[in-house]
Amino acid sequence: ARNMEHGPAIRVSGEIQGQIKVWCEDHRIDYRGYSPGEIKKFATGKGNSGKVAMLDAAKSRLDYQGHSYDEADALWILELGKDEYK
Repeated sequence: ARNMEHGPAIRVSGEIQGQIKVWCEDHRIDYRGYSPGEIKKFATGKGNSGKVAMLDAAKSRLDYQGHSYDEADALWILELGKDEYK
């Protein structure tokens, strides 16, 4: 069974992504979303990697000097986008 604590966060995330997509379409800007599994696989080679593995990969492969899981995730999204649109 799905953890009900995540329900509101998933809904809000979906709403935000929908608004961004509409805005991008209105302004003729290419938009591409990535699933958590896609980001994790790109970063670590495994689509089910945890936060520590994502952070460790950012430190070793992206020379990230910080300690924030969120910043590491954001850097991987940026790298994935750069890789896809080169």
